Amino acid sequence: MASDKNLDFEKELKELTPLIKKIASNFITPSITADELFQEGAIGVYEALKKFDSQKNTKFSTYAYFWIKKHIMKYVEKEKSKYKLNDKLFQNKIDENPKEEFTSKSRISFPETMPKPEKQVLDLLLNEEKPLIEISKILNISREKVRQIKEMGLRRLKIKKTL
Repeated sequence: MASDKNLDFEKELKELTPLIKKIASNFITPSITADELFQEGAIGVYEALKKFDSQKNTKFSTYAYFWIKKHIMKYVEKEKSKYKLNDKLFQNKIDENPKEEFTSKSRISFPETMPKPEKQVLDLLLNEEKPLIEISKILNISREKVRQIKEMGLRRLKIKKTL
């Protein structure tokens, strides 16, 4: 019976792939790739399969839409609020007028003691707003390695994670 559920999941995932991609396309940001959002959408399909009641006269795709979107939005919110930047990080960027907002030309500067790979990754991620996959191509290293370097750099900057 467990293999039947796997077959149902694979079948439904294949059928709902265009729906997942459509929903995910609305939430892609420089730091969140389409693949990451697709994975969250797939988790939504899995949860919808577990909770779907065929007796309620509803199409599965209609029911799954809610769970797909819920998981994608939850992931986006988690990523947005994951790091709270210290005010010290931006201290060098504040003009004489404290009410003035940062412009797109404002750049985050990093400590001189920070290792070069961490500076490169964080500069490309925070200042250039490049996604991890693009940074991995620029630096010719794997996306996972870029993610690890990013995490080390953020810890070094004492950026607080929220859970």
